[in-house]
Amino acid sequence: MQTDDLRHRILEATLALGTEHGAEGITMRGLAARLGISTTALYQHFDSKAAILDEIRRTGLSRLAERLRAARDVSDDPAEQVTEMARAYVRFARDNPWLYTVLADEDAPEWKSLLEAEARAFLEPLEVVREALREGVRRGSFRADLDPTTAAYELWAVVHGIASLLRTGRISEKHPSLPIADTDQFVDGYLHHALRGIIS
Repeated sequence: MQTDDLRHRILEATLALGTEHGAEGITMRGLAARLGISTTALYQHFDSKAAILDEIRRTGLSRLAERLRAARDVSDDPAEQVTEMARAYVRFARDNPWLYTVLADEDAPEWKSLLEAEARAFLEPLEVVREALREGVRRGSFRADLDPTTAAYELWAVVHGIASLLRTGRISEKHPSLPIADTDQFVDGYLHHALRGIIS
């Protein structure tokens, strides 16, 4: 139990340091100092900073999947479930900008190098959406020829794109050329039209 607790504390400390200083501000020595442990103790749990970030990525994906499930469970209507999950995805990215950056990192492990269990973890958020789409087709809420897998990827492309634009300030009230007065309203309107095009 103590081992699991320390591992959890290491991940939480990494999240805190990353949020405060970015990935460049995370060092094994800095993490050990923040936790009040020796670097030797830290290396007993993770052999490198990269290994910690890989675990942060898996933890983040699990947390994102939990957010999507909670959003799905708000309604029994499949269309509303998908809309709420899209909103939840964007909110997750806005609420956790550094963690989302880690999840979307271009240096994430190649799919071909992942073990089966790791691949399932990376696909977990997408599977939550696909299940809802599959159920919507079964209940007649979405068109009968909708392919849940393709639609799930299309939805991911939509929400990832808008989340990335928000995270980098390209959609912002303070944008120098194209300020958006109400970003929440803009996001809702965009998602409404995009989702209707995919699932209707």
